[in-house]
Amino acid sequence: MSAISNILIPLLKLWLRSQTEKIEKLEITIEGNSWQIMKGNIPYAQISAEQIIYQGLAITTAHISTAHIHLNVPQLLKGEPLKLLNPIYIQLQAFLDSPAVHQCLNSALFQQAIHDLDINYSPPTNDPELTHLLHTLVVKLGEQLQLQELTVQNGTINLCALLPIQAT
Repeated sequence: MSAISNILIPLLKLWLRSQTEKIEKLEITIEGNSWQIMKGNIPYAQISAEQIIYQGLAITTAHISTAHIHLNVPQLLKGEPLKLLNPIYIQLQAFLDSPAVHQCLNSALFQQAIHDLDINYSPPTNDPELTHLLHTLVVKLGEQLQLQELTVQNGTINLCALLPIQAT
C-alpha cells in the first residue's frame, strides 16, 4: 500500500460513512503507487461492506470494484472540484437477506424509483414475483445497470451487475 493510500483510505471511509445511515465492516483497497495516485491514476480500487443502509435501502453485503480510474487530482489540489476524467465500470456483487429486501421494498427511494420509472407495482409475495419485479426494474433502468446474475431464493437476493459511470 502506498503512503498516499494510507491517507486516502481513511478519508474515503469517513466520506462513505457520512453518505450512509449505517455501514459496518467497511474495507477499502486502493492499488497504485503514490506517484500514480497523485497524478490521478488509480489502477484498481475495491470496497467491501456489510449491513449498509443508504437512503432507506438495505444491503446485507456488498463488494464493489473498478479499474483504470482517472481523476483530476492535480486540479483538485488547486481547489477545483473532483472530476472523473474517463468513464469507468463498477462491478457490483450484493446480497440482500429477507429483512433487507423487505426494507428496500418499503423505502421511500424505492417507491420513488417505481413511480419515476412508471412501473405497475404491487408488493411481491413470492420469489417469482420478486424476480419479475427486479427484471422489470433492470429493463427500465436500461444502460444504467447491466445485470450479469440474479438469484432470488426464499426472499433473499444475490446479484452481480456492471454499472457504467460516465466522466464528469
